[in-house]
Amino acid sequence: MTRKHNISGQSILEELRRQSEDINLSSEDGLEQIRLNDDGDEISETEMLNQSGGDLPERAAPKNKRDENEPLLVKVKDISSGEIITRKMTAIQVWALKKSEKVMMELDADGQGRDNGSNLFVRFLGQVARRIIFCPISIKRWDKMPEDNTKRQWELIEENFEFDYAAGVKWALRTLGDRWKAHKYNLRGEYFFPNKRKAEILAANPSDIPPVEWIAFVDHYMDPKTKKQCLQNARNRERLIVSHAGGSKSNARRATQMEKKLGRPVCRSEVIVSTLLKKDGSYVSGEGQRLAEKIAEHLSEDQERAAAEGIHSKVLAHPDDAIGKVCGPENGKRVRGFSNAAYPSGFGKSKRIFGGAICGGSSGASQQHVAELEKQLQEAKGQVATLYRFLQQKYGDEVPTLSDSVPHIESE
Repeated sequence: MTRKHNISGQSILEELRRQSEDINLSSEDGLEQIRLNDDGDEISETEMLNQSGGDLPERAAPKNKRDENEPLLVKVKDISSGEIITRKMTAIQVWALKKSEKVMMELDADGQGRDNGSNLFVRFLGQVARRIIFCPISIKRWDKMPEDNTKRQWELIEENFEFDYAAGVKWALRTLGDRWKAHKYNLRGEYFFPNKRKAEILAANPSDIPPVEWIAFVDHYMDPKTKKQCLQNARNRERLIVSHAGGSKSNARRATQMEKKLGRPVCRSEVIVSTLLKKDGSYVSGEGQRLAEKIAEHLSEDQERAAAEGIHSKVLAHPDDAIGKVCGPENGKRVRGFSNAAYPSGFGKSKRIFGGAICGGSSGASQQHVAELEKQLQEAKGQVATLYRFLQQKYGDEVPTLSDSVPHIESE
């Protein structure tokens, strides 16, 4: 399914639900629904994808996800009776929910999750992303995910979670895409490095991944073009000079907590500054401190604006706020401080920043880019002038006069 920024959430939701009866997750199609037995152990996932002859066990969560198995206090709704109860749940327990039960989630005004139910949802998506049946690793790009898989993913989400689907569908699917990319990155880190030969990597086929999926995955990342792109991505990441202390908590959840504490809407400037401070009050780094101090010069203006114009459950953001003044224009696809699925109004005509890291050196890089463009423009003018003189010499008065919108070119 094609994913574009200008497609509404309602349109995406209708497309996902359209002809959904063609996608059957029952065991008749070999896509057996994943459930847990009374002991909490997982029942077979699918035999259709099991090409090695044995069951496909669930891939363990990444070691750095220490909090994934910690229970969260969430609201669970019984759809048949309408009863809502509060209980502690872990992501793995979502698979064991009754068909009439759904975890309730709250979204902010930008369509992002903002409560414990959303936190559980994101952890659950991390598990979905590691299951080949829903998110095959043979697919090269998330936007190339087959439509059938996207529908299965969405049906699984709707079966287990309740929220404003039209408002949150973009955030939900793109969050799943991020978890899927992270899963593939972790696989490469576990099996590809240090530099191993292709034959060694293929021989190390994980037991929970079908051989056909593993071969396609290895072939793609061992391709010279892909390796070159991965190397460039690694270099780009090294240019990010400002780290944060936000942990796994999203800025949407952080803003919700700040709003409740302050008793007013918040601005993205104060949310971002809060991620630059550790629990002991110190800054994450020298660069983080310099960035926070620059933002602080304009922070009071943003806070006053948030108090006067802010909307409940929505982080106030403007192109000319403290972040915009310090960091420059936004990237054309994302807005700083928001997820990749949230795009506040007022940023539709933003310009892309050329070069530079997060807020670091973007101004100088932009000026350098402008100078380069001006140089290219002068070269183009010279080429046009040469071509125009040649045409005049060959065809004389038959050559039309250049329009006023084209810079005047004097003939020799």
